[in-house]
Amino acid sequence: ITAAANGQVVRFEAEHPLSDGQMIKTDVSIKPLRAQAGRVTQLIIEGRDITERKASEQSVRESEALYHEMFLTNSAVKLLIDPEQSIIVDANDAAVRFYGYSRETLIGMAISRINTLSPDQIHEEMVAARMEQHREFHSTHRLASGQIRNVAVYSGPVTRGGRVLLNSIIHDETEQVRLEK
Repeated sequence: ITAAANGQVVRFEAEHPLSDGQMIKTDVSIKPLRAQAGRVTQLIIEGRDITERKASEQSVRESEALYHEMFLTNSAVKLLIDPEQSIIVDANDAAVRFYGYSRETLIGMAISRINTLSPDQIHEEMVAARMEQHREFHSTHRLASGQIRNVAVYSGPVTRGGRVLLNSIIHDETEQVRLEK
């Protein structure tokens, strides 16, 4: 109030109790009104209820933290794939270690650079995963080193940023396949 009385526009967020005891979050602004001589004669105080916006922002922060915990830092090899463009949208640290590419290189990479199936076969598998007709695939993937690994891919649709993407978990089963042979 002192700053506004000295001519400054003041804006801050605060919590206020309602008559029922519930707390709301508000965006408060205090604006000075001046007389012709320039002296502050009145203060206009406005407050807007921003409780829902703050709850929404908190929900987004929690969702981002959950995504980080469940996807990025998970020890399972995970890729987020755009089935329309057949490109990798995101990759976790385990995928970086497994494939031998940097995360920056993996993001935007055509899935056909690592999956050894033909582009038509890859597309068919992604359509089936997107439609949830088939969730488990066995294939071979090429690492950055050129090494070929037998993998099981567990994939299903997720919506992120308004797009349907495939959340894929890749399990290296090369040793198991070798032992079976």
